[in-house]
Amino acid sequence: MATRAQKATRAPAHGVGAKAHIEAVLGSSGSGKSHYVKGQIDRQRPARLIVFDPEDEWGDFGTRTGRVQDVLGGFEAAGQTGQCRTVFVPSPDPATAVKQFDFICRVAFYAERCTFVVDELKSVTTPSRSPFGWGMLTGRGRKRGITIYGLSQRPASIDKDFLGNCNFVRTGRLNYRADARAVADYVGATPDELMQLPDYAWIMRNASTGQVTRGKPPG
Repeated sequence: MATRAQKATRAPAHGVGAKAHIEAVLGSSGSGKSHYVKGQIDRQRPARLIVFDPEDEWGDFGTRTGRVQDVLGGFEAAGQTGQCRTVFVPSPDPATAVKQFDFICRVAFYAERCTFVVDELKSVTTPSRSPFGWGMLTGRGRKRGITIYGLSQRPASIDKDFLGNCNFVRTGRLNYRADARAVADYVGATPDELMQLPDYAWIMRNASTGQVTRGKPPG
């Protein structure tokens, strides 16, 4: 009999044909990343939601827990269509947090048709390495109806494959030139433009159409 952890790596066949939305949300502290994604979640009101929340700032969006078993158990109880909204606060130990992230990514992959938010990718991925579960989600989750928002202050320091798998790349101001260089070509901007954006201004590229849009701060 399969263990619960093994079940979390499986992909039910009925998910084939669903579509995914994978979006990188980038920018320095204060540029508006969390404000934007929280606004998206408020508008979309997804019934099935997982937030990986290292800074413990998303507690209003679901049941808060620090136990990976709670996340898996919640989605097992919800089945393939039921409601489950959970906010996972990982261990402060980096190595443990990466293992937890990998497991929760596998839960999301198994659950299908859910929204998955990662509040700071730099804490769990590097340019040369990312957990296997994250690769499953971003590389093979397109047909499972999984919406992903991956946030990062330091895009030069995260999984390189992620940006290439995104449907959308959205960035606010980036304070470091290495980060601005890493993102500039994705959004059709120059590094200097990205480093000079005011708070809450943004540039977004739709990878499917190549369309680039720009937005100004409110007011």
